Amino acid sequence: MLRLLGLTGLYLCGWYMFWRFTDRRPAGNILAFHDINDKLDLSITRNSVKGFSEIMEYLAATGFRGTSLADQATETDIALTFDDGWSGIYESAFPILRKHGFTATVFVISDYVGKTSTWDYKRESHMTWSQIRELANNGIEIGSHGANHIDIRNLDNKSLEYEVSGSKETIENKLGKPVNCFSYPFGRYDNRAIEAVKKAGYEKAYALSTDGGAYAIARRGVYLYDTPYSINRKLMKQSGLEQCKDYINNSLAGGTITLRKLFPKKAGGKA
Repeated sequence: MLRLLGLTGLYLCGWYMFWRFTDRRPAGNILAFHDINDKLDLSITRNSVKGFSEIMEYLAATGFRGTSLADQATETDIALTFDDGWSGIYESAFPILRKHGFTATVFVISDYVGKTSTWDYKRESHMTWSQIRELANNGIEIGSHGANHIDIRNLDNKSLEYEVSGSKETIENKLGKPVNCFSYPFGRYDNRAIEAVKKAGYEKAYALSTDGGAYAIARRGVYLYDTPYSINRKLMKQSGLEQCKDYINNSLAGGTITLRKLFPKKAGGKA
């Protein structure tokens, strides 16, 4: 047991030191959520409905305004973003946002709209085009999270173009609105991915724990364990601990990438 605890401690210390010397994250007020639901799930990349509601209550009570990325204009504007386009965003998060007069940006996976995921270990439903249109018609900005939620760094040119440019075209055709922002799947990007995003005509692109300029803007991840207290630390105190936790959580996404390489899934999900 002591050996296990020691190894765990060394592992966490190693990650902390790696983060400490490589972190390039600025102090931007952008929060990154994923799913909002109360289902039994081992994943921490989600928030319970109550937990999400409490965080929104905190923002409203302390004078912050939840906005989309496009509408963020002042220091008290907190851009609320959601990756993956899960159905819980429409079913649970949207009513809470409307209650407070907040908006947000939702990054959807174009080939998984209205389908059950196969890109992750869990099998959850994504929003339908009808639900996404309703969000868009009520002030929610819609961005692209790729076509199939795959690590785009090592794709061939044709596949990279489809994931970046093809997803943008699909969403724009379905909604009749421009898509101006892109969120890198798993928060992973490289220079080639950035150039593909620029070429596709996006105005900005977003990562997670590390910042790479206007086409890889960092966001502060919000996870199952987060509370109004930790949100306060993320936004107000520039907590090194919170940034380190985000860095580690985003690094763990590498496990899904590895599993996808070992056990390839058919693109597009299940209807």
